[in-house]
Amino acid sequence: MATKVTVPDIGDFENVEIIEILTKPGATIKKNDPIVTLESDKSSVEVPSPFSGKISSLEVKIGDKVSKGSILATIEDDKAEILEKVEKPAKASQKKQTPLILKEDEVLPETEKIIKEAESTISSRVKKENIRKIPARSNGADVDPI
Repeated sequence: MATKVTVPDIGDFENVEIIEILTKPGATIKKNDPIVTLESDKSSVEVPSPFSGKISSLEVKIGDKVSKGSILATIEDDKAEILEKVEKPAKASQKKQTPLILKEDEVLPETEKIIKEAESTISSRVKKENIRKIPARSNGADVDPI
């Protein structure tokens, strides 16, 4: 579903200039990501996206003058894309997959030798020692008094 993004209420300003376009057609944006930057007499304001989706078209360009309610862009709702992504893996999982089973006689003797060497070099158990902190001063006061 396509939704048009309009200029929100920015105060008592009309014919505000667009100084920067922060996205492009085809880009996927999230809710509150900036779309354009407007510059009034005293400030510049970024116009955020009211929802997430894919930019299907930009209706303005740099230097255009806009007012409250002017259309900035058209955003395709990303719910349709999410549904497509959910349906594709479901269809892919319907294919029957055979589990990978290794038989003992399939392990090569060279590989077995390497595994035994690696196991012998690793210590059987590494014991973790508790680290005891020792204060710099016997009363536990800070070394640097400042």
